[in-house]
Amino acid sequence: MHGPSTLFADVGLANLLAARVQMAFTLGAHIVLACMGVGMPVLLLFAEWRYLRTGHKLWRTLARRWSKAFAVKFAVGAVSGTVLSFELGLLSSTLIDSSWPLIMETDASNIKAAKRIITVSSYLLNAKEPA
Repeated sequence: MHGPSTLFADVGLANLLAARVQMAFTLGAHIVLACMGVGMPVLLLFAEWRYLRTGHKLWRTLARRWSKAFAVKFAVGAVSGTVLSFELGLLSSTLIDSSWPLIMETDASNIKAAKRIITVSSYLLNAKEPA
């Protein structure tokens, strides 16, 4: 027969396993979103460059549609990154304590990149067509 201490130990291990599975899912989704976040601005700039070079409205329409999709992807990626940072703090607090300066430096560079990406996307959405 199980006593109260073994019952709570089993529940604690089950919760830890569930938390680790949730973090694995969040990390997997965030990696995919991060890769798309690196590649999509290049595609946006290429489509805009092709429009300016050729004058075909297809490229302009493509850049605008992709910029809207990119804005949604960026927002979802930001939320998944925030959730991931909380999960890292809860599940690996000793790792976070020892590597805090590196994490803060990475967050600062991510914020700078986000500002640049938002600037390019807002330009693509609001730019007037040349006369």
